[in-house]
Amino acid sequence: MGRRTGKTNDIYYELYRGHTLLVALAGKQAYADEEYLALMADVAHLVRHKINILLVSSEQLSDMSGSLLDRFGTEINEIVLVNHDGGIRDTRGWIAPLLTQVTLERILNGQHPDFRINAKEKRAQIQLVLFLLPRVGKVSLIGPTGLRSEILHWRGSGTMCVDTSQLSLSPVHESELPIFRDVYEAHVAENKFRRRSEREIQQVGRCHQILRAKNSPIAGFSLLESTPPWLEFCVWWAQFKRDGFGKRVLDAAKQQAEQRGARLFALSTEADAIESLIRNGFRDRGRVSQLDWSQTDLPPAIRNYDTSTRDPQLLTLDSRAEGQGRIDESIFATDERS
Repeated sequence: MGRRTGKTNDIYYELYRGHTLLVALAGKQAYADEEYLALMADVAHLVRHKINILLVSSEQLSDMSGSLLDRFGTEINEIVLVNHDGGIRDTRGWIAPLLTQVTLERILNGQHPDFRINAKEKRAQIQLVLFLLPRVGKVSLIGPTGLRSEILHWRGSGTMCVDTSQLSLSPVHESELPIFRDVYEAHVAENKFRRRSEREIQQVGRCHQILRAKNSPIAGFSLLESTPPWLEFCVWWAQFKRDGFGKRVLDAAKQQAEQRGARLFALSTEADAIESLIRNGFRDRGRVSQLDWSQTDLPPAIRNYDTSTRDPQLLTLDSRAEGQGRIDESIFATDERS
């Protein structure tokens, strides 16, 4: 996850410095001259910014992956496979932004309704990814002109494959707060998040938590203190749909609320988010402008919510009734649909 303009790159490179990428590409003959030159320019650019790159061909990676990982495994932060598909595509031809090892196995076994991978070379590539994942935790597949984008832009450029047993959830790091602001601003621009005051943004940032695959953030959320016993579940970004990460994040939030003896509420205008919240136990209380305040179980903090420009749905959850108990890190190691 990186930033996109101005001082952005310095912050992102600070996160990545000292890490090593193993980049495997198809032979030069597979690319047009301009694609190959662009790829080499991206490699040179990243190396100048102190990102170590091991550059091999895809054939070498297949033949030598064991010895390469034995030699450099502890230093390799990510493996990047470069090909013309630009990632793993579903039956509609769309690139899947994120896949877990369990999903990849289902695809190979013909058990995933959204993917039909029949070409021998594509199946071999997925098999290679499955072999590599336990060793490195994260493998990305990108197009020949996507390397710099993969490293510099927080949404990436192709398909990230992750080993769910190596996921971790932790508070946002100080160095990541400017990147968190970029994520927030991008979602505000897309009308997925509401515009908050500077004070509110700082509060939300301080309590933000990120689900990571190694150093790559793939989902996040905040539990913002409100009038007791309420916590606001907010700034929830799980870009990748139907991969289970939305549910993982929600389960973690519910478990943390349970530990704190708190109740959760969320405000949203996004249909997908509302659907996911309801599917995961939240109760839809209706538009904020139409709430019946004679009800005694509504969060007091939203009584004066300004609905003139944004009138979200209120969703509530009594986490104490969920029986979640202690935080169970194993929720990140399954492959449920979100």
